[in-house]
Amino acid sequence: MISISALAEHFAGLAASKKKIVTDPRGKVFMYSLPIRIIFLLIGWFSLVLGVIGLFLPLLPTTPFLIVSAYCFSKSSERLHAWLLRQPIFGNLIREWEQYGVIVLRAKVLATGVMCMMMAYPVFFSSIPLGFRLAMGGIALFVVAFIWSRPSSREEAVVKSDRSRGVKSQEFLEVDEAHRSESAHSSQSGL
Repeated sequence: MISISALAEHFAGLAASKKKIVTDPRGKVFMYSLPIRIIFLLIGWFSLVLGVIGLFLPLLPTTPFLIVSAYCFSKSSERLHAWLLRQPIFGNLIREWEQYGVIVLRAKVLATGVMCMMMAYPVFFSSIPLGFRLAMGGIALFVVAFIWSRPSSREEAVVKSDRSRGVKSQEFLEVDEAHRSESAHSSQSGL
């Protein structure tokens, strides 16, 4: 968890940098001015809060808010972005989305099921005007189509991307597997 003092230090670092191109203490270059970074930071926190509320409130989706939060944190604070990616509940889902554009099958099924359950009553049984019901149903269909158009695994994402570029997928997957095993070995030896 991020402490209040860590947030205070972060804002102090933001306030100290007034240039268009700024760096954080580790030397990461940000291409945004201080006011823009603060706006990204506030939007990131707001969407994170909505995403966490969405974990407990079925009417509110979690994943889109977490993706927006990750994007905003990547533009404003490397520390908060890394913290979000380290979270055990949703960090892996965000990493898969950022790196490969993947929505795992479990998340697709869950999102589709929850969306269908939440849309059933208002669309079919309420006294909402027909135009609104059609709009709600159309938006839900568009969102479901988008979700299911995304790859479900890293391998599927690589194959789709390689097909469009004419690259052999198997070679890439072997190199990626070798890289992941090297990373895992180096992280284990560092402990």
